[in-house]
Amino acid sequence: MMTDDDIRARVVDIQQTLDRLLADTTPAPVGTTGTAGVPDAASGSIVVDRARLMHIRQQLDALLASLNRR
Repeated sequence: MMTDDDIRARVVDIQQTLDRLLADTTPAPVGTTGTAGVPDAASGSIVVDRARLMHIRQQLDALLASLNRR
């Protein structure tokens, strides 16, 4: 069974990973050729909306705040 401290540490780890993803994401260039939103099969990449990443980050913040109030 995980303790609150274990969960807290895991949430912080996920937050840091997500922060790195957010730091690496840049808006897509405008006026390029190709099909938007289609993953590159060779690289295994997928397109993730920055707003979704921010929403996940907010959820993690709320989870950590809830743990800290316990």
